[in-house]
Order: sequence, then structure tokens, then C-alpha cells
Amino acid sequence: MTIAAPTGTPPLLRIGPGVHGVSIRNNLFSTESGPIVCVSSPPPPSAVVLQGNDYFSVLGPWQVVWGQTTYSSLADWQAGTSQETMNGQPTGLAVNPEMVGPVLGLSLTSPQAPGAAAGFAPRPGSPLVGAGLDLTSLGMQPALTGYTGQPQSVQHPNIGAV
Repeated sequence: MTIAAPTGTPPLLRIGPGVHGVSIRNNLFSTESGPIVCVSSPPPPSAVVLQGNDYFSVLGPWQVVWGQTTYSSLADWQAGTSQETMNGQPTGLAVNPEMVGPVLGLSLTSPQAPGAAAGFAPRPGSPLVGAGLDLTSLGMQPALTGYTGQPQSVQHPNIGAV
């Protein structure tokens, strides 16, 4: 089943029915418009966990399509699915990431291109700075550096890959 926004924009993250045992944490999902996340058939909670991510729609309405339900706010999605929660507490954000930018037309295919990567970094004071989940508390061993090789806090990482 393909679900797209009225403009035909595909979702930023599509989760298929065969997904199981997947955790998606501390990522930035930013789109101009259209649904941010789309799941054609809601998986059981043990199949996929989204926590500590930021979801931002620049031009269009904020949307997550979860099966037959379209959520127009993070709070509604959290309440309806328990996604972006941990121990009953909200973990995700739906805020402007305030990237260094400009990101329009900017692409990055290698961490060895630090000039391009700098545009994707959050500005000082961005709500994403230090807002990531402590992955060690979840039994994971995060890298001590980000995508571009810059040191990152293990207990208080930024949300996003850079």
C-alpha cells in the first residue's frame, strides 16, 4: 500500500510490514512537506521502536501515517501508538532543528566532505543539542564520534547524525 501526501510527496521514513526488532533513535527527520513517517500496517510494539527522534515539516502539515490513522501532532502519535515514549514518558521532539545550513540543495555522501556536513549540524542553542537519548542506558555502545568524526557526548548526544 502506498500512501503519499496530496502533493504526491513520499514519506521520509517508510516502515514495511516485514520489519521486526528495529530501534530508530536520536535521528532528525526533516522534510519540506508530506508525511514524515508512514507505516501501511502498524507493527507490534516489539517490532519497531522510535525514540528520541526529531520530526520537522518545513512547509506542509506535520503528519505521521500509522496504518489507517494519520496523526497531525507528535503528542497524538505518542498517545495513539506509544512510539516516541520510554517508560511512559515522551522522548521525541517536533521542533525546528535550527541547522547551520543552508541545507537547500546540500547533499552529503561521505564524512570526508566536512564542509558539506557542517551545514547539517545543529546551530549552538538548537533544541537538538544534547537532547539525544543516552544509548548506554539502553545497553548500546554508541560511537564516541559522529558521522564526520567529531567527538560527541555519550550521555547527552545531539539528535541527528552529524
